[in-house]
Amino acid sequence: MTHTLIGGLPREPLARPAGLLAYRLANWQPPEPPSAPPTLGPDRVAVVPLQDCDGCERVFRSHEPGRCADCRPQEPYAAA
Repeated sequence: MTHTLIGGLPREPLARPAGLLAYRLANWQPPEPPSAPPTLGPDRVAVVPLQDCDGCERVFRSHEPGRCADCRPQEPYAAA
């Protein structure tokens, strides 16, 4: 954005800098974003999104919405 607005300004002082800025905002468009999101490298880990607990409104990380660990019903341990 900065490059689009102030890149390539003339060396001499501008008589109407606001006019130049208005022209660039109206006619110059930023480059298109890449079509595909960047892939994660082997040293990067995907971030698990934040969810609101349906029971207590606490925020926790999970791929699925639902309840946090404190609000989930505790399942009894299986007898071994």
